[in-house]
Amino acid sequence: MSVLDAETGLVMRYVQVGGDPNQIELPHCLRTSPDGKYWYVCFANGNLVQKFECNGDKLVGQVSIGAGAWNILKISPDSRYAYVSDLSSNGKFAYIDLQSMTLIKTLAGSGLFTFPHGMEISESGDTLYATAQYGNFIYRIIPDIPEVDQIVLAKGQVPVTTRKLWIRMKF
Repeated sequence: MSVLDAETGLVMRYVQVGGDPNQIELPHCLRTSPDGKYWYVCFANGNLVQKFECNGDKLVGQVSIGAGAWNILKISPDSRYAYVSDLSSNGKFAYIDLQSMTLIKTLAGSGLFTFPHGMEISESGDTLYATAQYGNFIYRIIPDIPEVDQIVLAKGQVPVTTRKLWIRMKF
């Protein structure tokens, strides 16, 4: 990763990320925790989430979340937890404890999540909302129950996850 000077945009230093020097892991999403203490990175072709100090960019932890096309990482408002989406046709979410850098659970099921992508977490931190890359709905996930709902964005329609529909809906 490159660290840039905010004023000039020039590269100040590089930070080595990833866990396998023999594989191109493709760092895909970098997020800073709401408390400003750490930054995290997930990989589209890897199985890790890594944690770095904001002050000095030192690697302080990592967790294996299994194989996936890990795409987007979202941190809870209290900086304690994170979700990572696997942008696959039979996708999943990794739910991580950021203090201990452990995988709490993987939210998955056959056909449960189709190309999950962008995410937002409720202010209370108990509900995750996620988009379907090729759909007309959003997922609402309450992991502690567990509960997964599909909320259709247009009244009267049923949830659809085909790319053809998504293309037709574009303006």
